[in-house]
Amino acid sequence: MSAMPRFFLGLLTTVSLSLLALRVFTYSFSWSNVQALQIPISQWLSTLSIPISPVSLPFSSPGQPTDSDYLSYDLDHDISNWNLTQNPAYTTSNSNLIFTTASSLLQHWPNARYRNGHTIVPGRIPIGTIFYHGRSSPDMVESSKAGQKSGADAESTKEKEKEKEKAKAKKTKGDGDDCWFITLVTTRELRVLYFDGSSAAKMIGGSMDSQDAFAYRDELELEAEKAEEQKDAPSRWDDPGRIFGEVERLRRLCQWVEEQGLGVDGFVRMEMDFEVMLCDMSSGMDVLSFVNLAHSANPNSPSNFFSPGPDPSSSSTLDSTSSQSNHVPMANPRITIRNFELAHSASQHNAFPGEMKIKLDMDGLVSFYDEELVRKSPYFVDNDNDNHNHDDAPDRWTHQVRRVSKEDARRVRERVEEVLLRQKEMKAQGASGIDWQLLIQMLIKRYASRLETLEYLLAVGVRGLPEAGEGEGGIGIARMDSERVQTVFDQLEVALSPFILADAVPAPSPAVVTEKSKSGSTASSLDWASSVYKLCATTHTLYLHSPHILRKMTKSERTLLKAVEGSNKEICRVLVTFWAEGVENGLGLENMYHIKKGTNTQMGSLRQRWEKDLKVLMDWLDWSVWQRCRPACGPEACFLEMCYMPTWPYFAGTGGPPAGPAQGPDGMDTNAQSNRDDWERPKPMCIRRIAPYDF
Repeated sequence: MSAMPRFFLGLLTTVSLSLLALRVFTYSFSWSNVQALQIPISQWLSTLSIPISPVSLPFSSPGQPTDSDYLSYDLDHDISNWNLTQNPAYTTSNSNLIFTTASSLLQHWPNARYRNGHTIVPGRIPIGTIFYHGRSSPDMVESSKAGQKSGADAESTKEKEKEKEKAKAKKTKGDGDDCWFITLVTTRELRVLYFDGSSAAKMIGGSMDSQDAFAYRDELELEAEKAEEQKDAPSRWDDPGRIFGEVERLRRLCQWVEEQGLGVDGFVRMEMDFEVMLCDMSSGMDVLSFVNLAHSANPNSPSNFFSPGPDPSSSSTLDSTSSQSNHVPMANPRITIRNFELAHSASQHNAFPGEMKIKLDMDGLVSFYDEELVRKSPYFVDNDNDNHNHDDAPDRWTHQVRRVSKEDARRVRERVEEVLLRQKEMKAQGASGIDWQLLIQMLIKRYASRLETLEYLLAVGVRGLPEAGEGEGGIGIARMDSERVQTVFDQLEVALSPFILADAVPAPSPAVVTEKSKSGSTASSLDWASSVYKLCATTHTLYLHSPHILRKMTKSERTLLKAVEGSNKEICRVLVTFWAEGVENGLGLENMYHIKKGTNTQMGSLRQRWEKDLKVLMDWLDWSVWQRCRPACGPEACFLEMCYMPTWPYFAGTGGPPAGPAQGPDGMDTNAQSNRDDWERPKPMCIRRIAPYDF
């Protein structure tokens, strides 16, 4: 072939490939093209890797793209939905409640804090997993008729059995020291259903409501009908016989899953630790050992290693700022090393990933907070219209499944049955494959520490800055506010740096934000920052809206997606609003935004509003990682103290649970005196790791 034909053939090939590159490039970066994400990244890269000749340059690019062009998948074209000054999600969504409960599954700390569970999740126990069971006799139990449970932790299982035997011994005047200890292993994968919260805590008030909504569904529906007719009719939810009727509860639950053909082997709950109630202990479990354990040395008496009184190395006496600085640990004869070790053993599951012997199937999560199922939510005010309001709604400690209407409760039960049947029929592969726990925990890890840092800076300030009122004429206060908001703004820029676009700048001479109007909007609309808000709020879930992923999502996954996006969007709305207001008040680089810094008065107004708005956001999110002992418990080198979230059956200070059903006929010993708030709204407290015990 001559040189000329080869030249024209090469030119034609180059032009054709360049046109193809132009088509793909334009298609890939179109703002509104929903299918853009369907182009594999390898195809996109291979297209751009074609050598570009001078002839092809005019065809290879449609022009320099702006930053916003890279947002190839637009979740919502309506700019009003990305308005930073619109009403927040606090009044319209339960996304925060679903998000925080999903983030807390199988973790002791958050489920001890909020004992009234609202979430039901199917799970699996892998083959070869070890469990424990304690008994007072050498007789083996093989069916649910005896209401037996297996514990995940050896120490707590043994100590709970010893406590029960000690209680029985008081009645029979025996020694109560006989303990037969069974170690069990799973011989196949077991399918279980997990009820969150402290669902095994024998307390009045709702800790067992979610499971009883299944076990006693017929009776409770009849009771709900009577309650509608007789407003003052006494509730049977807190009937002591039902609360402590574990044998009957397990029998009913097992009867339910068997009659419906759901293929469930047992149920997972949390008391001090996590336990599994199996419908048939002989199916899927083998005994590794069955031994009679030796008596403990002085099991019912506190150690004499330390005499009662203050410990000179304890933070309780060293830290004068501690809320416990006047607290003097005193030996409580009712609290033994057995009691403490129950709390100690449970603490190993305090935080994520929690109890790892159970693998939850998040694509089957069902929540009583799901507004698709619970359509008349008892957790909103003015629920009959779209103007939901959380402000006057009951706080989360008082949330009870029993308050859900019978129609809504029936929808929840039907969804749980639907999920279990789908999984039994091996249709679980139809789920999307998204690791929801990873996504949720990633957002918490990204923002939890940052939000807490901002809270500290706004409320307390920075060490080394002038104290309030320092200087003549209050100059110290003004200087402190100015320094504070600048430090906060610097932190915001770091947190939002992956989302701050180069063309996101305010118009020349913007109206400085100082006050909010009565309508809730600010003097500046902040529309110029909406692209930052949108990128922040959608980056982590953008791809999940691809049609090929949405098609595979279960109903549970769509609920989780809504919860994740609702919580993430509100975090971004608040943080981007702070950042944009900071830019408009001159806190950004002057050579970039060309705005001079606002006055000290403006800085003070800004700080006060940020502090208030941040508190509202963090209260709404209510993440358990922010709940800890303040100040931290005693010197770590001495291992004398640990932070403890009070839960049944051991409560704070002098507090056991209230007398009656909460303790029960065979309940473990606790102090008879109680502080009602200690068990209604538990807060973290420092307790001693060694005697004298003082909780």
